[in-house]
Amino acid sequence: MLDRSAAPPLKHTLHFELPGYDRFLESNGLTGILIPSDKQEVVRIEFFFRAGKIYEPSALVAHFTTTMLEKGTRKHSAEAISAILDFYSAHLELSAGYDYTNVGVVCLTQNLNKV
Repeated sequence: MLDRSAAPPLKHTLHFELPGYDRFLESNGLTGILIPSDKQEVVRIEFFFRAGKIYEPSALVAHFTTTMLEKGTRKHSAEAISAILDFYSAHLELSAGYDYTNVGVVCLTQNLNKV
């Protein structure tokens, strides 16, 4: 029987390896970081904008603006966006933080151009 009255011994380890990455700069000023992996056929792209809470002209503007990104555009309704993401097994992530807003998508590598 496991003795739950005593804590297990603490093991300290400082050995870990961070994955390699490539940093690039596009002609439009966009800075990117690429972390390649041959373990999975999945890609994750994230965009960070200086558009968080500290940049709001009024309360909750960053939150509601970010939330509206999946509610539709001039060309695609919310249902169309959802259908495209579902069809290609993609996931959209939207987050408005204190100083940045994050827009990300996760999908199969083979579907990246379509998503």
